[in-house]
Amino acid sequence: MKYLFILFVVYGCQSASTQAVSDENMKELEFQKLMQGVQQTNQMSALAQQKAAEKEVQIVGKAVKTIVSLKSEINQLKSELNEIKGKLDSANTVDTSSEKFQLRPIR
Repeated sequence: MKYLFILFVVYGCQSASTQAVSDENMKELEFQKLMQGVQQTNQMSALAQQKAAEKEVQIVGKAVKTIVSLKSEINQLKSELNEIKGKLDSANTVDTSSEKFQLRPIR
């Protein structure tokens, strides 16, 4: 009976220690999976940041080109406006010194 009891205790302790090891192994495997997930997330984040930076460069370049073209168009329109203003100002001036127009009294 003593031997049976000792065998039972030894077998129980052995199974308890193997169960604890398997729990530790499970936790370790779970931790490794989580770390792999973190590494994959970091890699995908780096790729996304790189693509975003490239897209940002494209957008900024396009905006700069648009601004430059609009600026030159504004300058061109201003010069055209000044020319038209000059023509209108010269057309509105009445030459009072010429003898073409003589005002005569009404009778």
